[in-house]
Amino acid sequence: MILEKLVLENFRQFYGKQEIIFSQHEERNVTIIHAENGFGKTTLLNAFLWVLHGKRYLTNDFEKKDHLINEKCVRESNNPENTYAEVELTFLHGKLKIVAKKRITLGQQNSKSDSNLEVTIKNELGKIYRPINDREYIRSIIPPGIANFLFFNGENIDRYAMEESADDVSSAIRKMMGLELIQRTIDDLEDREVRGTFVKELRDNASKEKTELINERENELQNRKKIQEDINNAQAEIKSADEEIRSIDSKLEANQEVASLQKRRAELEAQAEEQGKKIQEYNAEIKKLINEDGYAIVGKSLIDPSNSMMDQWRKDGQIPAQVLDTFLKDLLKAEKCICQRDLKIGSTFRASVESLLQIAGDQNFNTAVGALDRSIGHINGIADKASEKLKQIRINQATSKNIFDRVKEDIAEISKNLGNKDDNTVRELEDRRNYLNSSRDNILIKIGQFKERIPVIESRIKELQSRIESLADDEETTRIAQKQLNLIDGCIDTFKKILAAETAELIPALTTEINKHLSQTVNQRGYTAQIDNNFSIKVINEQGGIVARNQALRQTLSLCFIGSLIDLSKRRADLPTIVNGLTGTVYPIVMDSPFGAMDLGLQNDIAKIIPELANQVVAMISSSQYFGGVENTLKQTKKIGRRYYLRYHNTSLPDKKYNKTMTIDGKEYQLFQLDKFEHTQILEII
Repeated sequence: MILEKLVLENFRQFYGKQEIIFSQHEERNVTIIHAENGFGKTTLLNAFLWVLHGKRYLTNDFEKKDHLINEKCVRESNNPENTYAEVELTFLHGKLKIVAKKRITLGQQNSKSDSNLEVTIKNELGKIYRPINDREYIRSIIPPGIANFLFFNGENIDRYAMEESADDVSSAIRKMMGLELIQRTIDDLEDREVRGTFVKELRDNASKEKTELINERENELQNRKKIQEDINNAQAEIKSADEEIRSIDSKLEANQEVASLQKRRAELEAQAEEQGKKIQEYNAEIKKLINEDGYAIVGKSLIDPSNSMMDQWRKDGQIPAQVLDTFLKDLLKAEKCICQRDLKIGSTFRASVESLLQIAGDQNFNTAVGALDRSIGHINGIADKASEKLKQIRINQATSKNIFDRVKEDIAEISKNLGNKDDNTVRELEDRRNYLNSSRDNILIKIGQFKERIPVIESRIKELQSRIESLADDEETTRIAQKQLNLIDGCIDTFKKILAAETAELIPALTTEINKHLSQTVNQRGYTAQIDNNFSIKVINEQGGIVARNQALRQTLSLCFIGSLIDLSKRRADLPTIVNGLTGTVYPIVMDSPFGAMDLGLQNDIAKIIPELANQVVAMISSSQYFGGVENTLKQTKKIGRRYYLRYHNTSLPDKKYNKTMTIDGKEYQLFQLDKFEHTQILEII
């Protein structure tokens, strides 16, 4: 997919018809759009998402999603059906030129009806035609699940480097790598029209006992599916809350009065995250230690009486025995002493040796006691080491817990200070933030409860399946239905294993790609990225420890992750995995505020890799993020192909924090203009 042109007509603040033509140059693959915050960057980003997938996929920071038509057009409208907003996106897909056009009329907007999507295709011979289903055709090129990986706000992209986003990471790998076909196959097989048909047939022909078991198993399968849906919905709520919290944090940072407090809170929250992860690691270490060596710690108190007994036997000379009974018996049997005297029956010498049998030690007893003594010594050694290690882990755990609690108290104090500010806007933002955090914590508890139920249900499903299979079927029809259902279930299980294995096989290649990008940024500190078996992205330092990820580092990781996915997607056919014959797909990246919360040094590093993230990059950047190091770095890359800027028109002067002009290559450009009504203009820098 190569972007060619975006045309907006009366879409939000973009009055009239305006367009952006994107750079398609192989070497100069970057299109820059300069815009101050609030001038229309978020609207441009959402124009892509709306035309491709509709209102449902608009970003959370895009307010008033039901009001897409320019306000001036709405005020002056005489006919709701002739008043509309329209977005037209032209792009190349292989040898095809595709135009996706979406229009919403004022009548549709007022009734909250669906907008209309129209797709036209032009092949290499110049023939123009329409797909059978416009919506599904666009979805086949850009599945909804990957749109937010390609068109995103850089300030919110850090979520992919959060542990709770592991499911998103796994889903992104499957969708970008062409594995959704396997998932759709699984879904189709599990559908009531396929698997459900065989279940019904078996149910209709089975015995009463077997039918009851089948019904119970199907209920448990539905319970498992429902729980997974609940987990997915809860994770979507967390994602939404996280995005809104980040939006609130950005607004607080932009407020000069509370910016320092918000910055300090961000630092403290990074510390809290670091200590929280350490506490989790210590808990895992304790669990592992108890699983492996807990028996020794517990057993030490139980074997202490044995130690006392053996100490007494040593004092009494019973262990180790000076003479063993087996040795004396061997002498008597041979009738020859070690001094070569005869031990004939009835001789005084034999009587002397026989008398020693009464005080000689039992060999079996001595052997057993020796083995027990060595075992006790070994267990005591393990117990001592384990106890010492457990003690140290608990000390470390307590230290982290104290730091965590102290940091949480400081965070709570900052929140209290913000909530008591005279500024109503600050108070409202802080109240909303506290509410979101509280809701988020409750949702996480629910997710934990949901996940605890899944193994119980799966165990019950296996038990029921075993009982069902153990019941003999009298009728041939029943036996055939059972075999058919077993075959379907076997296919589903096999496809799930293939999907899991295929996804896991891509992790090493993805990790390598992420570190290739990361090596140009934070890797100078000796950091490397790892994706674990649970699809959580971690950062490891040179000592092998997990690095706490602040927002800037999470943004960097997420950008590297997305760029790596796009690169692997392009090279998909060359990757040696289980599923063969998948073709590569080229995707662009469109990002608003790519530098987010990064410091100047990290901004420069990211500026180096931005052109490498995809074959085509569109970056919308404010003056505060662009001018200085980023500007110089991007110039040095010689990757900028086209440039635009947004000029904001309004009836009054903007706030002092907004730049009214900008200077590029010695030429000044006007970013603000007094006008009769509020709107934004797209202008090209040539």
